[in-house]
Amino acid sequence: MKSKAVQLLNLGLILLSLTANLQGQIQEVSADLDSFRVMYSDAIFSEVDIRDARVAIELWTMELSKQLDIPLIPKTTIVTEMNTLIDAVLKGEVDMVAIQSIDYLRIRNRLELDPALIGIKGESYQEELVILVHQESRIRVLEDLKGLSISTPIGPGRNTIMHLWLETLLDRSFGIGIDSFFTELKHVMKPSQSILSVFFRQADACIVTRRSFDVMVELNPQVGRNLHVVVSSRGFVRYLFCFRKGCDARLRDTVTEAALSLESMTKGKQILTLFKLDRVIEYQPYHMENVIQLLDEHLSLKRGRGRPD
Repeated sequence: MKSKAVQLLNLGLILLSLTANLQGQIQEVSADLDSFRVMYSDAIFSEVDIRDARVAIELWTMELSKQLDIPLIPKTTIVTEMNTLIDAVLKGEVDMVAIQSIDYLRIRNRLELDPALIGIKGESYQEELVILVHQESRIRVLEDLKGLSISTPIGPGRNTIMHLWLETLLDRSFGIGIDSFFTELKHVMKPSQSILSVFFRQADACIVTRRSFDVMVELNPQVGRNLHVVVSSRGFVRYLFCFRKGCDARLRDTVTEAALSLESMTKGKQILTLFKLDRVIEYQPYHMENVIQLLDEHLSLKRGRGRPD
């Protein structure tokens, strides 16, 4: 099972290690660029305690600073409010941001950001979402879950793509929201907790990524025998790393090249293995097509029923 540290690094800290793999290239960046400033939305840490996230980032940054005999030092910040991140970008106080894909869509018209990097596991840049139920339950289709409980690895009020997909699915199918469809929402910190709550019959269903389910099945094949998927989604890009437009071009090129070169270097392969990734790729507009369609459908359904966005 993934440790919290691995989960955190997989979500965001990979960019902090890029400089260690291309020291010679980074040294070519002028000395006046003395920091690489990355800001993280706390929403990308929705599966872990934010306090653990802060500690892990601080320790990782300090360790990298000791190892790097170069003028470029990574500086990281975690913010809880999107307005704080927006203000920092507008004021030029950050070079790169790590945010949810749906948050990027919501703020892209308010400030200038260039999506730059996403991670890949296997051959897919997307993550599929699934709703799991117990084999011994009588639940066979989505409608069977009405009036029952569901466990989700997202905190109350988290506006994640997982929540957005579930809400859109229920609105499209039954014309009601999550709170009206389920009698109880059980919020937990980790996907494994959601899956085990269904396994031990403490919740009727859970929503997690297909990858989280597959990991649990590998660790405990009985989970795969006892649980089954009742509904699945299309694949979605959940997180993006975006450069601020106006960020120094040399800095951007250096960080991007470092990310794309990880799989070709020994240390880079070790980092990718640690983060449960196969490689990092450069963002392309088509990567976001499914997310855009989901958000458009969500907004259309809300407006059609006279509910606020």
